[in-house]
Amino acid sequence: MVRIKVSHYVLIDEHSGVKTEYIEVPKATVGDLIDQLAKKYGAKFRNLILNPKTGELQYGIIVSLNDQDVRKMKGLMTTLSDGDRVSLLPPISGG
Repeated sequence: MVRIKVSHYVLIDEHSGVKTEYIEVPKATVGDLIDQLAKKYGAKFRNLILNPKTGELQYGIIVSLNDQDVRKMKGLMTTLSDGDRVSLLPPISGG
């Protein structure tokens, strides 16, 4: 089991009802963590993070592991370690 600090930002925290939480996951990948969060918060939360057709991260969503974008690592297969920090950030636009 690994214990991960998860921070939810903007729209994501509206669906989860929390800004920060600690989650223990038996398997240790970003995908496993997102699966566990989706079981806890439901399909709407899952669809904010993952594309329902492909199962990949939604376009524009940022999942960072210790301040590094997981897309620059191994994406959903990125391994987690005890004490890691994961941040979930929705797409942001300005104008």
